[in-house]
Amino acid sequence: MRRAIVNSASGLGATSPNPAVGCVILDSVGRRAGEGFHLRKGDAHAEVNALAAAGSQAAGGTAVVTLEPCNHEGLTPPCHQALLDARFTRVLIAVMDPTSRGEGEPHDCAGPVSTSIRTSWRKRRCSCSVPGSPRCPTGVPHCTC
Repeated sequence: MRRAIVNSASGLGATSPNPAVGCVILDSVGRRAGEGFHLRKGDAHAEVNALAAAGSQAAGGTAVVTLEPCNHEGLTPPCHQALLDARFTRVLIAVMDPTSRGEGEPHDCAGPVSTSIRTSWRKRRCSCSVPGSPRCPTGVPHCTC
């Protein structure tokens, strides 16, 4: 997760109004297979960029994401579906998105495959501030851990 947080910093200042998000893909034995971050509004999100870098090594592995994957169609397709299609066995999420417009609960990311969703990683130490949330009075999104 620390590496995903470091990756997210690469998008700071360019993703507004979206938060800076990072993702690391681990292969089925836990080796780093791909990394990504959200470059700018309208471009592919962190999960999609990390999946592209990991390629076929993603199947059966773990996705480590700093913010709950989106589950809505906007300027880009939902990352939630991209993770389902990649057939992960585990997804680790640092912070749930307080502005989520998705259908269902975070565990729905498991879909038809057996996927473990863990959302409590460093819960007390991670905080995400996105526009529209009470923790974001400035309107500038940011994550801290």
